[in-house]
Amino acid sequence: MMTLNLKCNLLENPLQVSGNRILLTFVKGEYEFNEFCICMASSLEGMENRRYDVLYQRYSGNGRVYVTLPENVKGRVYWRVEALYDVSEVAFFEVGNGLEGAKWIAPSAIENGGIYIFEKEFHLPSKPMQARLNVCGLGFYDGKINAKRVDGYYFKPNFTDYKKRTEPALTEGNDYFAVYNTYDVTELLCKGQNTMRFRVAGGFYNNTDKRDAPNWKYGDERLIFALTAQCEDGTHTIVSDESCLSAVLKTKSTLFLGDRVDFTESMPVLERSKVLAQDIRLLPAQCTDDKLERVFFPHPLTQEEKRKVYDFGLNHTGGISCLVKGERGTVLTVRYAEVMTDGELNFDTSAYEDFVDETEHFDLGNPHKAKKKVIQENTYILSGNEDEIVPLFSWRCYRYIEMTADRPFQVEGLVSQFICSDIKRTGSFYCSEEIFNDLFEMYIQTQQCNMHSGVITDCPHREKLPYTGDGRLVAKSFLYNFDGEVLLRKWLKDILAAQGEDGYVPHSAPDMSVGGGYFWGFSVVDIPIKLYEFTGDMYYLKKAYASMRKWCEYLNARHEGDYIVGGNGRKWLLSDWLPPEEVKIDCRYFSTVCFYLSVVKTQWVHERLYGNKDAELETWAEKIKAAVNQTFYNAEKGVYAGNVQGESVLALLAGIPEAQEIEKIKKSVYHYYKHEKRSHFDTGIIMTPFLLEYLTTNGMEDLALSMMTQKDYPSFYTLMQGETTLPEHWSKKWINYSWADGGIETLGGDDVSHCHPMFGSVVEWLFECVGGLNFSKLYQNVVQFSPMYVDKIDYASVSANTMNGVAKCEYSMQNGFEMFVSVPNGLQGEVCVKDLRGSFSVTGERSFNTSCEDGLCLSLPGGTWKIKKV
Repeated sequence: MMTLNLKCNLLENPLQVSGNRILLTFVKGEYEFNEFCICMASSLEGMENRRYDVLYQRYSGNGRVYVTLPENVKGRVYWRVEALYDVSEVAFFEVGNGLEGAKWIAPSAIENGGIYIFEKEFHLPSKPMQARLNVCGLGFYDGKINAKRVDGYYFKPNFTDYKKRTEPALTEGNDYFAVYNTYDVTELLCKGQNTMRFRVAGGFYNNTDKRDAPNWKYGDERLIFALTAQCEDGTHTIVSDESCLSAVLKTKSTLFLGDRVDFTESMPVLERSKVLAQDIRLLPAQCTDDKLERVFFPHPLTQEEKRKVYDFGLNHTGGISCLVKGERGTVLTVRYAEVMTDGELNFDTSAYEDFVDETEHFDLGNPHKAKKKVIQENTYILSGNEDEIVPLFSWRCYRYIEMTADRPFQVEGLVSQFICSDIKRTGSFYCSEEIFNDLFEMYIQTQQCNMHSGVITDCPHREKLPYTGDGRLVAKSFLYNFDGEVLLRKWLKDILAAQGEDGYVPHSAPDMSVGGGYFWGFSVVDIPIKLYEFTGDMYYLKKAYASMRKWCEYLNARHEGDYIVGGNGRKWLLSDWLPPEEVKIDCRYFSTVCFYLSVVKTQWVHERLYGNKDAELETWAEKIKAAVNQTFYNAEKGVYAGNVQGESVLALLAGIPEAQEIEKIKKSVYHYYKHEKRSHFDTGIIMTPFLLEYLTTNGMEDLALSMMTQKDYPSFYTLMQGETTLPEHWSKKWINYSWADGGIETLGGDDVSHCHPMFGSVVEWLFECVGGLNFSKLYQNVVQFSPMYVDKIDYASVSANTMNGVAKCEYSMQNGFEMFVSVPNGLQGEVCVKDLRGSFSVTGERSFNTSCEDGLCLSLPGGTWKIKKV
């Protein structure tokens, strides 16, 4: 039997799929075959006896096929792959009725921030042979049947644009939906009386914690469910309706203010629920939920009767779990900190400033400008017995906690639960340059902290926002290191749904009406292309092309006939963001190059879809290029704009300079970064990876390496000092900033977040240039092995998953040059190591010798190969 890691819609054995077109994927691994059959049966017995009564169809290619199911298919379907006179393991998926007959329900009373309780009692004539529960609670929910949890996941369901909002009015898109989860609850049910109980809190659906952005409300909390139980006498269906009982607790749990639990509270009187309008489209879950990744044990720093401080060793997201005991009515406060500053816990790095009520205002003349700082803290009122503290419906980000109370208290069994999206790690990186190992591990931890509820966030505490710019920046690093296609596929749907009628792509998806610039909206072009490059799946290009084209049309409407892009008429317009010093890039220049890149990349997609060029896009590209060169290029100096913070590099990467000017511009870039900046970065989150890419691929790789290994400020070394996750800014403090598009606002001095993944975008460079593993041509079934620093770095090893199996590149200079590459079967390996000279032995599926005078270049089929200089 072949083990192929079968998935349906990128999920393992999903209990609910909708529609009759599904995506099936598998990993060929060590098995070599091109043609295969997808075999489906309605029973395991049929599968074992090769009675494929659902589908038996032949395909060719890699392990990725879209299958159209017969329309009458219902229930569980078993499937496997047949090839090479052998069969794979058996997987399954289920096609059900979803939430047919169920109604959205809510308590008759509403309390802002409260936790809503829903209960339904029902009778079954016998223990079910099979039972499925479909449920969606908005914002977040959990559920129990007969006092046992239906699952072990958190912060469900995945965050989407649930429906069009009127407060605040945002985009005009129309693809609004929520997702529901499906559970196998057979073992939780019994003969006779059964009880289902759900808790629902605000989550992303009803967040009014912050009166400054993000503050949004899709509606009041609600619940919908449908349980089907197959018993001996037939199928029994129990749905949410007005017969369900409900109430609201005084205990609260909200996205930013966290958990405020009163352990003295008794269960309120349950009353009949009210039925709400069926105004939200529901789809099965498209991505995994949050899970307990691991637990951290505490190191006590302070142990007093009323105050205790603990260090868990690593910055992470989730919440604490413990038993506490104190006198009834004791008020216990738990405060969370990422770092210590001057020997004290620093609560400000994760705090946000919020508008206060007019009655609390500090500035009597302008109450709406009055603000207060809100830190991460949870509050508990103790019962006098042993009270159990666990995370409810909000996550915190912290390494340290401080527990304080107005009376003495005791703590037992304290651990911290690291909770993040259930996305498996798949990549690895290690090299002889210790700073790169630290950077890699710090990125991994930061990225996991910023994967929650089906989105990638900018930070897991202060903002919790799915910024389109931030997610785009780390997308490639994310795909190298995680089984992340399922999350990015879901997030692409969010991006497309968020696009406005005029083509505008907002700065976050789902759209939370937050700040950014055109390179944030550029995600509508970049994300589908990256997904296509890594998977070869044309679905992404077909799905997004109309939105890409619409985005280009939107940008084309942002100029006044000169093709130089101006403001967007919406909140904020940034260029690069968070460089070491004040942003100095010309925002009009930056935005116009974004326009150009959007057009040429959309043209690239058009050619792959239709086999020809779009004449209008071609015209726009020519005019934008001419406008940029005429307006921003200084031919005498060979620079664009002010040549600061990567301005000239941006034009070079985009392909804007005329051919005869390129060498002059390259020299100015080299001189600026080598001599004026003394091999240091002056760039922010967008231009740092762009700068590294250009230097390394255009003969200045030594300069790039020097910049990446600097020890003094600004550098990745100083950025990481004393940290376990990546900070938001090079200096770890806000400096004085002027906005990139007019106006000046001073921010200086305040603390920044210590858990932002954006600078982790350079992990892509670690994989491709240091480790030498490059998936940019994977859509052509080619894996590239091109380490750039075999003469500078003694040892490096990197691996990542492809749709055909694991690709690996490893080299060592300890005993002369040796290189090991693993090319997954069905793919072609392209080895290119520049500046190598001499004779080499190549051993693998076959053995041969080769020699070269100006770089080693080999084409290798699937297999494991050793290349050694002789």
